[in-house]
Amino acid sequence: MTLPEIVIALAILGIVLSVCYGSSVALQRGFASTTSWADARTNQLRVLDSLAADLRNATAKSFTISADGLTNTLPLTLTIPMRYQPNPSPSPAYETTGPLAGDPARSALRVEPGVYPTTGGMQYRDSSGQQVAIAVTYRYGASGTKRTIVRQIDWPYTAPATSTLALSPPLPAADNTASREVGSFTNYSSASLSDPDNILKVTFTNEDMQLVSSSDTAVVVRIEASPDSLHPEKKSVLNDTVFLREATFK
Repeated sequence: MTLPEIVIALAILGIVLSVCYGSSVALQRGFASTTSWADARTNQLRVLDSLAADLRNATAKSFTISADGLTNTLPLTLTIPMRYQPNPSPSPAYETTGPLAGDPARSALRVEPGVYPTTGGMQYRDSSGQQVAIAVTYRYGASGTKRTIVRQIDWPYTAPATSTLALSPPLPAADNTASREVGSFTNYSSASLSDPDNILKVTFTNEDMQLVSSSDTAVVVRIEASPDSLHPEKKSVLNDTVFLREATFK
């Protein structure tokens, strides 16, 4: 093989290797981007499911108004009837630690509801006849390039059967508390460091896209996440309309 032939062969080999390297880098970037979007969607769905279940069961709600005054946002505090009691009595009615923190304890017993005769509404009461509830709070957690959604419950809260039990911040001290992350989102761009809303943003409106009021029977939940650090302006957006069942029929 002559020298010119060797030079040509090496040039062709270099071109082939460059193409292979470029393809490999593109595939790795594509795989990382797909994984990030899939993780974001999974966490968005998990948060939506958790919020929907608690909003449907809430008898009262306390939203935060966003900085622009156009929507409601986190933190959100919900008043939910306490449907479980400890068994045996010294143990907590809800799990206090671990991945199930805030869920009913494995040994908990169901609280039987009673009917308030004046309004015909259903109430959950303790052994002394007081209506009893838990406070469920959703708030942002973490910092920097990571933002999480934390679900915290505090219990028990009691009130006379003839009064309205509606909890709002700042909450009175409760005997028990438990919290866990229900979603975790990450974006490594500089935009996420300047404004965490570029990582994750949760908003609430009524069906007319206005601030939620006490007379609304449904809430539109919107979650915006930015899974792509190279393009934080590209959002993964999920919406869910939740019927406020317990608040409507209480």
